[in-house]
Amino acid sequence: MTAARMRGVKRTDAAQFSMMLSVPVIAAAAVWHIGGLWIQHDLSVLNETFWMGILFAFMGGLAAVWFLMKWLKRQSFFIFAAYRVLLGLYLLWILA
Repeated sequence: MTAARMRGVKRTDAAQFSMMLSVPVIAAAAVWHIGGLWIQHDLSVLNETFWMGILFAFMGGLAAVWFLMKWLKRQSFFIFAAYRVLLGLYLLWILA
């Protein structure tokens, strides 16, 4: 998102593109995990609890994206950038 903003892309467009980039990665991770279960012949975990978890995670993700897009129409990325920098510095301090 930061690189897109530096190239003059609008905040909301940069965020939408970033979200779209995550979809294939998340789908591939799900296929990889279920494929591993298939190979191990352990599909018993694919029960209704699993599918309810998928459904609620999807709904939570949609709510988070909706909130972020609404936020970005009125505010800037500054709070997110400051959060990333501060968290990165903290992690470097902890792990060093």
